[in-house]
Amino acid sequence: MLGGVLVFQRSARLPSGHVSVVSRVIGARQIEVVQANWIRGMVDEDQMIVDVSGDNDWSAVRVWYPPLDQLGAHTYETYGFVLPARPATRAELKLATQPAIRLGMMSRGRAPPRARLAGG
Repeated sequence: MLGGVLVFQRSARLPSGHVSVVSRVIGARQIEVVQANWIRGMVDEDQMIVDVSGDNDWSAVRVWYPPLDQLGAHTYETYGFVLPARPATRAELKLATQPAIRLGMMSRGRAPPRARLAGG
């Protein structure tokens, strides 16, 4: 599932929908993702998403909300995953965030932004 894309349905909170790229599988109902604009102007790396669907099918999720340092209270409906032909590598996922950073979006994750830009 690494490199898979979780597709969020349109809603009042997400009028255009949303997508997140899986950066780590924690367990059957927890993943971490890379995503942009969950918080406007930010690229979030390794942000947790939890499956809260009744059928364990990833059709409903809750997303970690960094300003509160906890899972958000809202449940989001999803269409599920678009999976790549082969799992992505961590290096490929890291490379995928670089265009957004170069466009001036702030990056937030486990490593300081300077280290990520230097390839660390």
